[in-house]
Amino acid sequence: MTKTVLIDQYALSKLGADRGLGRYTSLLTTGVEALEHLSVRKLSPTSSSASVPEVVRIQLDIMRSKLQKSVSYHATSVYHLPLIKTRPWICSIQDVIALDLANYRNLGVKSKLLFANARRSNLIVANSEYTKQRIVAKLRIAPERVLTCPLPISETFHAFPSDKDMTRVTALLEQHGVNMSGHYVVALADLRTPDPRKRYHWIDEVAASLKAVNLPMVVTGRGLSQENFPNSVVIPALSDSELSALYSRSTAMYYPTAYEGQGLPPQEAMASGCPVIAYRNTSVQEVVGSANFLLQDPIPWENQSLGLSLPKNAINEILARIEHWTMSASALAEARLEARDLAAQYSFDRFHRDLAKIYEHAPGVPA
Repeated sequence: MTKTVLIDQYALSKLGADRGLGRYTSLLTTGVEALEHLSVRKLSPTSSSASVPEVVRIQLDIMRSKLQKSVSYHATSVYHLPLIKTRPWICSIQDVIALDLANYRNLGVKSKLLFANARRSNLIVANSEYTKQRIVAKLRIAPERVLTCPLPISETFHAFPSDKDMTRVTALLEQHGVNMSGHYVVALADLRTPDPRKRYHWIDEVAASLKAVNLPMVVTGRGLSQENFPNSVVIPALSDSELSALYSRSTAMYYPTAYEGQGLPPQEAMASGCPVIAYRNTSVQEVVGSANFLLQDPIPWENQSLGLSLPKNAINEILARIEHWTMSASALAEARLEARDLAAQYSFDRFHRDLAKIYEHAPGVPA
């Protein structure tokens, strides 16, 4: 017997729909559409007035859907829940950063109210066990009402790079005097919007020490300039397949973030066979999952000090880890194999199994 679910598509109508919440929405919708005995209806914006608050527009669009009130509505974010509950709710929550980090509390009363509204959901979907724990703690709801469903890693990163992608990345690096057959470290950044939890300033602080031993830090992403990372080699944003090519020859990927709901970038690097250097915090320790790739965070997010510089002893730890891999071909080869094995756990098969479990528990009746 077929169940019907109404899935929120609001993130796909906004700029940057290829990443973040837009990417989550696309993967979720495609995954649910693949489930048997489930019919998907998509809730896309129809209200033309930009002056109407989004929660009101969503409320109106749900009413216009003309589906039975027993049909569940799956919101991809607390920001996409309506104010009046006219049917069962499923709500995805990627993180509770707005509640945990002082730098993000300028979102203010609105965020608190919207997260409080999410407590009325029949079921909540988290993308990691860590996020589930924070949801339970901050929203004060029963753990059995929160199910986990991590996003899968794109097959692009598991595949071996094409000659075309390798040639393109090789040429970009050679313009800056970086030999792709040698050792280099990779970091990602996106400076289009402020995001203090990412601690991007740590990248260039590490790069300065690597530069002293002739080991380049290659930084790629959006909104970057060489002035942002004076000690690093800055290259343009890459496609996923080109990024995988860059990772596949890298000695390590450095990921300085203080807080993540899941943390796909280090997983994508590992799927490409790149060892990771990240910190034992939030969901990162869960999805990276190896003592070989995790360091103790010298300034945990709980300190609420995201703008501080990376301590010298912490930089030395990173240098020691990288030196181990540059000095031992066998150690680097073992790290590459371990990285791929860890990333293989986050497959589309697992994603579909997790989704099936969610919808087994989902409220609503056949429509």
